[in-house]
Amino acid sequence: MFWYRNLLIFGLIFGSVFASVADEKKDPLKVGSLAPEWTLKDANNKAYKLADFEGRILVLLGSDKKGDEENEVWGGKLAEKYNNQIAIVGLADLRGVPFFLKGRMKSNFRNRRDTPSAKYGVPILLDWKGDVPKSYGFFQVVSNQVVIDAEGIVQYIAHGKCTDQAFEKMCEILDALLEEEAENPCDDSKPEQRD
Repeated sequence: MFWYRNLLIFGLIFGSVFASVADEKKDPLKVGSLAPEWTLKDANNKAYKLADFEGRILVLLGSDKKGDEENEVWGGKLAEKYNNQIAIVGLADLRGVPFFLKGRMKSNFRNRRDTPSAKYGVPILLDWKGDVPKSYGFFQVVSNQVVIDAEGIVQYIAHGKCTDQAFEKMCEILDALLEEEAENPCDDSKPEQRD
């Protein structure tokens, strides 16, 4: 009977581990796919959702604590180059933060004044559950960059430091999207009906 109980416990433990791994390994986000919807708040409790950026090119920069400095580099360089031509949003993956430190973390984000994000008004959204990093396939320990076009389609996915080569590649993508947008401006007017 003792071995049966141990086998049952062993099965429950490994079953839950495999189930959680299966949950984490959904289809990875791909270029050309529709960006998964999200709604998150910044440190001042202002809510943002992906739909708020509809009609604009969005660069989503996300990481855990270890990739935060690189997100700041990316955000600063992109904001400086593109000014208000694109939307830039930072995302902090805070799923490992204990509940009793949430207030302190929010305060830390509110008090960031000498960062490129603060200088250029880039909002930093706080993801306490890690839902966006999971659904977007973010890597831990590095900066993750996702470019989403005005229709909500993922156009570029990258991970890593803001090297000259990586920045140039990102700019090529953004310049092409901006050029396409300029050539095909949205026209909400309806065509005349013919009898």
